[in-house]
Amino acid sequence: MLRPVLLILAIITSTIDGSAQAPSRNLQKEAAIWDQLEVVSPGLVETFKEATTRMDQGNHQEAAALYQKVVDGAPEFDPAVRRLGTCLVLAGDAGRGLPIAEKAVALNRSPENLATMAQLLVFREPGKAVLP
Repeated sequence: MLRPVLLILAIITSTIDGSAQAPSRNLQKEAAIWDQLEVVSPGLVETFKEATTRMDQGNHQEAAALYQKVVDGAPEFDPAVRRLGTCLVLAGDAGRGLPIAEKAVALNRSPENLATMAQLLVFREPGKAVLP
């Protein structure tokens, strides 16, 4: 049942940004994420920001290493879990990345987590665009 829903979401979201260019971030949403992380683990906010910069630049392995530090310190913080899974898949390690992205969905069935999971299932090849 989940796979057909994810496929539909992937089709819908793939029309949003089909390019492999770095996404343009909504700074209000990013600031809200930083505020959430500040409550959970204030010392990891700068690491999260740097990981996001690396992700947006296409440096997925570097971003994954930084997101891993955030997830190690805040394992229930689903934006970092989602982005770690995304970076791993985009770096070519779908075997590790997909279960991590699934964990983000299990932590929080948010539109961001569900849409990202759907795109990762459809576009597993390195360098393909996904929602952050």
